[in-house]
Amino acid sequence: MQFVNRTEELASLESEYRRKGGSFVVMYGRRRTGKTTLIRKFIENKHALYFLADKQLEQQQQHQFKEQLASFTNDKLLQSLKINHWDQLFNFLDQYAAKHKGKKMVVVLDEFQYLAGSNPAFASMLQRYWDNQLQTKNIMLVICGSLISMMWKHALSYNAPLFGRRTAQMHIHPFRYEHVFPFLKEKNEIEKLEFYGLCGGIPRYLLEMHPSKSLMQNIREQILDRNKMLFSEPRFILNDELTETSTYFSILQTIAAGNHKIGNISAALGLPNNSITSHLDRLRELDLVERTAPVTERYPEKSRKGLYVIKDFYFRFWFRYIFPFLSEIE
Repeated sequence: MQFVNRTEELASLESEYRRKGGSFVVMYGRRRTGKTTLIRKFIENKHALYFLADKQLEQQQQHQFKEQLASFTNDKLLQSLKINHWDQLFNFLDQYAAKHKGKKMVVVLDEFQYLAGSNPAFASMLQRYWDNQLQTKNIMLVICGSLISMMWKHALSYNAPLFGRRTAQMHIHPFRYEHVFPFLKEKNEIEKLEFYGLCGGIPRYLLEMHPSKSLMQNIREQILDRNKMLFSEPRFILNDELTETSTYFSILQTIAAGNHKIGNISAALGLPNNSITSHLDRLRELDLVERTAPVTERYPEKSRKGLYVIKDFYFRFWFRYIFPFLSEIE
C-alpha cells in the first residue's frame, strides 16, 4: 500500500520521539483516515511495540498484549506466564524500559477505545502507571482511537483520567483535495474533482477506486456490487460505533435528501426536535455530520439559522443514491 502525504503529522511524531524523557501522544480521528498506516510508517526502523486492540473481552486482550510484549522483548518466561491483571504487564514493561533506557522505546495502543470499553478503569490504570513510572523512562507512548467521543472521554476532556498527561495530540483529518492526486495519477483535472466528490479525502475509499476506469465504471463495480467493501461501508461503520442505528440511518437519509434545518429533519421523520438533537450531536462526534451557521451570526452554536450537512463525501453519496434504493439493487 502506498504512503501518501502526512508529512506534517510525521514531523510532529518525530519531534515527540526526539523529546528527552517520556512523551505521550494522543491520536484520534474518524475511521479510514489512515491513522494506523501513519503509525506503522512512523515506527519503521524504531524500537517499537505495536498493539492493535479489538472487541474481545478483557482477558483475551490481556493475553494478546502479553504475547506481543513477550515477542517484542524476546522473553520466553513471560510467554509462559498466566496473566490475570494489567498491572503485571505494565510492571514488566516498566522493568524492561528501565533496563534499556539508552534506546528510545515506542509503545502504541491502537484502537484504544476497545481497551477502555472492555474495562472502564483502564484509562485510570494507565494514568497511574504513566504518572508513577513510565513518564520518567525513555519511552514514547501513543494511544490512538477512531471513536472520537471515547477519546475525549478518556484522554482529552478536562475530566478525563488522562487529561494533562499528553505531550501532544493529533486529530487526523481526511486529505485535502490537492493531497489526493497521487491516488488519481491517470485522471485529468475534471476526473480528479469527480472522484474527490465521491470519495472525499478518505485514503481507504480512494484506494478502492480502479485508476484506469471511469467514475461510473467504478460506481458500478466498486459500490453497486454487494460483495465489495464500499457497498456496505456506511452500514458497518454506524453499526460498529452506535446502538439502535435505525434513527441514525433515517436522519442521514433525510439530510442527504436536502433537509438541513433541524425543524425540517424533525418534520420529515415525524419526531420532535429535542428527540433528534442528541442523535445529531452523536453524528457530529463521529465527524460524519457538521453544523454550519452564517458567518454573521454572533453565537453560531445557538443560531436558529444553523444547517446540518453530511460532512463525509462518501456517506453523503451513499445515503442519497444507494441507501434509498437498496431493495432495487438487491
